[in-house]
Amino acid sequence: MSFLSPNTVLPPAEARESSAQSRRANVEGKRWLVLHPKDAELFYQESGVMKSRLAVGAVAFAVVGLCSAHPPVVTFSNDDAARAIAIACQQDTYSRAPVHVHRNVPGNMVYCVSEDHREGVLYSESNLCHELTSETLNVWRNEEGDVAALLIQRTEGRLLMIGEAELRGKRFDVERTGTYFIVSQGKFTQLSARVKPYRVLHVFENFDGKRIFARKGDLVIVGDNLLTNQLEARFVQIRDEQIVELPPQPVANMPAGVRVLDFAESTNDLLLGGVDPQGQTLFVVVNLATGESSAITPKKQGDDQAMFLGDGNIRAKLSGTSGAAGSKRNRSGEDRRDGAKLPFKLF
Repeated sequence: MSFLSPNTVLPPAEARESSAQSRRANVEGKRWLVLHPKDAELFYQESGVMKSRLAVGAVAFAVVGLCSAHPPVVTFSNDDAARAIAIACQQDTYSRAPVHVHRNVPGNMVYCVSEDHREGVLYSESNLCHELTSETLNVWRNEEGDVAALLIQRTEGRLLMIGEAELRGKRFDVERTGTYFIVSQGKFTQLSARVKPYRVLHVFENFDGKRIFARKGDLVIVGDNLLTNQLEARFVQIRDEQIVELPPQPVANMPAGVRVLDFAESTNDLLLGGVDPQGQTLFVVVNLATGESSAITPKKQGDDQAMFLGDGNIRAKLSGTSGAAGSKRNRSGEDRRDGAKLPFKLF
């Protein structure tokens, strides 16, 4: 789990001004950053108690608005995903080891990979069970369900394995088609293609990449800008075998350290995770095209994971309930109305 430092640096003045009339105000000794352009408020509350980067900072995200237009969201816990594996594998008990949950683009296949070396693949009307080798911790599959990459445990640490290639890094991710992947080294992130995994196609300097997604002719890489301490989306187009990096886009002025959970390729919606000031889990959806944002409440107590998922049968298998999580979306400049603020403190 990543945490947000209470000393997170706010975006530079130029970035704030470009968001049109951002402002700060001191309220009862707390520092707030109010983002007027999207009628969304990101409150940054400084803490004088914990100063390390691994401390939990207090960030609140307030959303007031209309009904959601983003894809349905399912919320679930690690235990839910572990139980789904046990059911798929016809076992009476389940492991409490960490579980990595993935889906394909249309959302008709969800696969849960336990670091206890077992995988359950969930379809609307059926399940599959795969026993994994003792060194396998995670699996990435392409749209056809074939293995694209593995996260493996070696004596020297965790490695990304693509074919016979073993790659070292701080963090790894593979986009859902299985064609491209990223390796974050912490201070920079490398983009490569599965066909030639050792060949680095592009390097994002001062950028700690977390997730990579394919989107209508380009790639979206989301991670932390180490210079601004801000969550950022990077866009890459591949034209005639040339890599073209487009201008980066801050994600709703979210600070670095936010968990990136999922991305809806068809609607440009990004799903992030967080907790409220009382420690209760909440999630937020940010649309990269419009800046609109939605607060998502967990479907049940204990849910700390989330995913875009429209299939009710798979939602039920993964979370125990077929209903999608409720949300409220803020629409900039449309039918602005008062409502209850939903506090949101990011991980």
